[in-house]
Amino acid sequence: NEAGVDRAEYLNMPYDGRAVSGYSSNENHLNDLIVRNQTVMEEITRLFNKTHSANAMGAMLTAFDVVAQERIKYYTESYSLAVTSFLDMYKRDTLEKTRKEYDYKYLKTKTNVYKFLNSSVKVTEDLLKLALDSNTAKCYLLNKNINIFNRIEYAAVQVENSVGNGAAEVDPSASSNNNATTTVSKATDNSTNSTQNNSASSSLSSAADDLKNSVAGAVNSISGLFK
Repeated sequence: NEAGVDRAEYLNMPYDGRAVSGYSSNENHLNDLIVRNQTVMEEITRLFNKTHSANAMGAMLTAFDVVAQERIKYYTESYSLAVTSFLDMYKRDTLEKTRKEYDYKYLKTKTNVYKFLNSSVKVTEDLLKLALDSNTAKCYLLNKNINIFNRIEYAAVQVENSVGNGAAEVDPSASSNNNATTTVSKATDNSTNSTQNNSASSSLSSAADDLKNSVAGAVNSISGLFK
């Protein structure tokens, strides 16, 4: 094993072209090839999953089976050129037209199934060729003692612009400071919320006492009218 990799599956791990370094200027094309093939494979796979799902395949095979069974049924009916009445001629012509219709449907659905399966094979072949090309380039870089598994850490952040969400690089060494700042900020927010809740509770309690006294006074006044 010239690349020094224990398992071939390791070569299929995501490749971060921005993080990998140490290769010479004469090896730039290998780095670009790996990044480009990886992007192309992701797009092909995403499209393939949308167009070649198990449900789509099942629906297509079901349609083909229904058309084939209907075609067999119509071809088992008797067909005679010798007719003695207008209604017999209508029955014969209708059967002939139905057979032609299902011949066309049978050929159409069979062609669709063939195209579906053939495109699946073609796309899979293209993906395997791209993966083989990329993995061979990775083996060359590994053989040159270049760490192809380097990564840059990312974190999703809110961007205050019209674009919406974005991503920013994160310095791992600053994560502890950020966590501490976040903890202090949360503690301050909790303290503020607690003070506001206590103030609101006091105001509500005072308002309840005032309402109670007002009701008691009104009851006493009404009671005095009936004495």
